Order: sequence, then C-alpha cells, then structure tokens
Amino acid sequence: MGELIYMRKQDEGIARYINSGINASELKNGKDFHVASIVVLDTTMGSHSLGGFLGTKSNVLFRDKEEGFKSIAIELMNDKNAEFVFETEIPKSDLAFYRLAEEIDIDLATEIGFGVVRYNGEYLIYSPFYKSPIDAVSEMLMLKIYFQLIHPDEVDPKLKNAFVTFEDVIQSKMIVNSAKHMNRLKEILGVE
Repeated sequence: MGELIYMRKQDEGIARYINSGINASELKNGKDFHVASIVVLDTTMGSHSLGGFLGTKSNVLFRDKEEGFKSIAIELMNDKNAEFVFETEIPKSDLAFYRLAEEIDIDLATEIGFGVVRYNGEYLIYSPFYKSPIDAVSEMLMLKIYFQLIHPDEVDPKLKNAFVTFEDVIQSKMIVNSAKHMNRLKEILGVE
C-alpha cells in the first residue's frame, strides 16, 4: 500500500479521485468488512459482474445493505442460467482499501479486476492481486483505467502515452468484458 500512496502523490491525475488508503491487513472478511464485488459464471462459463448478468447495477441491488452480498446474489440467481456465484478474492497479506472521492461503480470495478468491500458504512475499492511492489505499479495503472472509464471526457495524458505499451497488462487484469472495456478505452484515448 505504501508504494501506491507514494506514487499517488507523484501523479496529480489520480490523486484527485482517491481520498485515502486504509491498511486492512489485520481486518477480517465477514467480521470487519464484507465483500460486495460479485462475479457470476453463466452456463457457458462466461463471466459477468452481478449487475451485468442481471441487467442492472450492483449499487442498486445492494442499496442500504451492509453485508450478505453473496447471499443476496445467490438468491437473485434463482431461475437464472448461472453456474457459479463468487466474491472477488481477498489477498492473504498486504490488503489495502481505497476510499474514493466519488461513489464506486461496483460492477465496473469488478469487471476490470478490482474488488469492492463494505467497511464502516461505505464502499471501498481494493486490488485482489496485490502481492509485491511491482504489483503496485499495475494497481495504479488499473486505478487510472477505472477513473478513465468513469470520466471519459477527462483524458489522462500519461495513461494515453502508456496505453499501447501496457495494453496486454491492462487486458490481463480485466476479468469481465475485457474486449468491451479495451475498445472503450481506445475510443476515449484516441489510440488504435
């Protein structure tokens, strides 16, 4: 987490969207926080965010809820063509949550590879893949991707310059609708 906070200070483009970071390594899933980012595998093993699968938004489905997100998702899957419903993974160590300056789009965050938790009455974003300092660079890159997709009219020039070089890394982190999100990014950034 320290690496990302340091890099965040160096990158004014991303700093305006992140209010703070929380070292969550000592917190317990199901007790201190609850995972709200849900992935659904359909009968063809296609992956979807919960909202994407149901044609709505997880933010709407979970309004006024503090916990039990997976149970809610499983209940919503009755009579649907879903094979599996699961939460995004929680890293075993170095877990950090990020408080954003705006409401988190749970489905978009999930689709591009982030997890979302409910902690102390608010949604926070985290990277399920953070394991080493080099992953902090990927985490920052994916945060930039998230914010670029949320704010398409505010093109990040550093992201635009780095996009072609890191295109494969970016796509490899996305777990749902990667082609859709990559095409949208190319359109926003004006790259081929």
